[in-house]
Amino acid sequence: MAEATQTRIFDGKKWTTKMIEHAAVNVLGQTSGEWILLGEFALPKGDKACVEISNKNANGTVVADAVLFVPVNK
Repeated sequence: MAEATQTRIFDGKKWTTKMIEHAAVNVLGQTSGEWILLGEFALPKGDKACVEISNKNANGTVVADAVLFVPVNK
């Protein structure tokens, strides 16, 4: 398993890079575990937003099974 995984978030205007350190992730098994917060982003309607999970510079296997978008009411 890689020591860290690079993620990039595109909000329709700019890219933000976040590193997820494997040691900080609590893996509980194949069907449960924890969510890692990548941040809060404004994703305006009509803009093409995305999340990229990369093996760039990884020193082992990179594993991810889901990305969850949660609306925030402000």
